[in-house]
Amino acid sequence: MRPVRGTLSRWRWPVAALATALAGYAWWASGVTPFTGLASLAVGMPVAAVSVAAAADLGRRRATAPPRARGAGAGSRLPWIVLGVLGAGLELTALALGGRSHRVPTLSTVVDHALGTHPFRFVLFCGWLAVAVVPLARSTIGRAGDHAPGPDPAD
Repeated sequence: MRPVRGTLSRWRWPVAALATALAGYAWWASGVTPFTGLASLAVGMPVAAVSVAAAADLGRRRATAPPRARGAGAGSRLPWIVLGVLGAGLELTALALGGRSHRVPTLSTVVDHALGTHPFRFVLFCGWLAVAVVPLARSTIGRAGDHAPGPDPAD
């Protein structure tokens, strides 16, 4: 088994550059006037980029992955599925109550006041980007680490 340290240090600068670029993009995108064509483009570009990268990564994984046992890995997804179903159920209940219930608020009424500030929109946009980018980055770094020749001489 090869050391991971050399692999991670090799990725340090590219990851830092990507994080800086994404933060700059998030600052710009979170400042765009909502519900405009430019806002749709600002949200759509990362969605398209991550979708293409995820599809390419999935294709590579299927080509190199050993066959798995039926149902393997479903247990690790179950808590997220349950959480998603509960969240969707709560949102549907709040919407069924007309969206004006103080006892069961919708997600939009919870964050409505905070979304009026650019810094908070920036933080939410960064979180939204991270949800998609971090798993892809880990997958890429992990795959590169599997074939790495060894630790970096700089370490």
